[in-house]
Formats: sequence, structure tokens, C-alpha cells
Amino acid sequence: RLRTLHPGVKMILVGEEHPRYPLRPLIEELGIGDAVRILGYVSLETFITSIAACDICINLRWPTAGETSATLQRALALGKPTLVSEVGAFVELPEGAVVQIPVVEREVDWLFEYMNILLNDPALARAIGERARQYIERECSWPKVASEYVEFLEQ
Repeated sequence: RLRTLHPGVKMILVGEEHPRYPLRPLIEELGIGDAVRILGYVSLETFITSIAACDICINLRWPTAGETSATLQRALALGKPTLVSEVGAFVELPEGAVVQIPVVEREVDWLFEYMNILLNDPALARAIGERARQYIERECSWPKVASEYVEFLEQ
């Protein structure tokens, strides 16, 4: 659907494919092979370079085990507007630093609408990315996190 409005849009998938959920047959069935690049497992340097190359990042986690996503942290630190599932720890992220996607039956519709808005409004995308970068800088620096661990352990 997004390609009908933005024919040049591409997707980069980084990481190992889940053996029970092969993506290549689905990509072929949808006829979007020319727009999807699957990198598989890559070095950390290539991974970060891949995030930096993106205009929009997507980090969906449903179902969630309450985990924190290092991928999300890297995308936000790079100032990328990122779509996340509106669930678990992602709900605690500050408003305006990410785009939260409701985990509902129409999740795909929400994804489409938000990606379309961000592609049509680059200033909005940059503003969300900048708030994301500022959040990481303010809340996720190693000295701040280390001091919070020390405080927790002292209690």
C-alpha cells in the first residue's frame, strides 16, 4: 500500500530470519522483492550503518517479554523517527520521541498511515527523530545508567 503512494520506498531487514517464519516466500508472494533487502546477520558496524541509512525505523514487539530493545536504542540515538508497538516498556517512552502503534487488529493500517504521514512531512519526521536523540542523550548515557544501577544496589 505504501508503495502505491511512494513508489521509491525500500525496506531493509537486518538480522537472522526466524526458521518458523520465513520472509522470502512472503516477499515473493507480495511481489515486493525489488523493494526489500534482507541483510541477515551482520556486524555491529554494518548494523548501525543500516539504521543510519533509513528514513524511518520500525521496532514492533508483540508479543513482548518486557525486554528493552538495543536496536531501538540505537535508532533513537541516531535520531531516527521510529514506530514501536504500544505495549510493555515502549509505552513508557516519552510522547513525541517515538510513534506508538496500537497492538490491535488494524495494526497494519496504523503502520501504513503513520509511515505515509512521516514520508509526506519530513519536518515532522526530523522533529520526532530529534526528540528521540535528545531522549537517549538525556536518559540513556552510560554515566546516568551506571549511577542508577549504583543507587538501586545501595537501596
